[in-house]
Amino acid sequence: MTELGISLGGVARVYCVHDREKRLQTEVAFDFSKTKVHLCSCCENLFLERSDLPMFCPTCRGTPRHPLGGPLPEPAGVIT
Repeated sequence: MTELGISLGGVARVYCVHDREKRLQTEVAFDFSKTKVHLCSCCENLFLERSDLPMFCPTCRGTPRHPLGGPLPEPAGVIT
């Protein structure tokens, strides 16, 4: 008698509210004298900018494509 094993596989992709995949750009090549590397606090991707000021990447500076979510409501019928 043989055993039947089941396995699931896949890749999870997480997107920010601006519909950009998170943590996709983790390496950049650039000239240190002209640009500085920044980490976008929305999509967590690296991007290049001349300024030292913290900022979002060019994609995340636009209007959000998805509404910001809040805490999930309690399921109906749950006694706390």
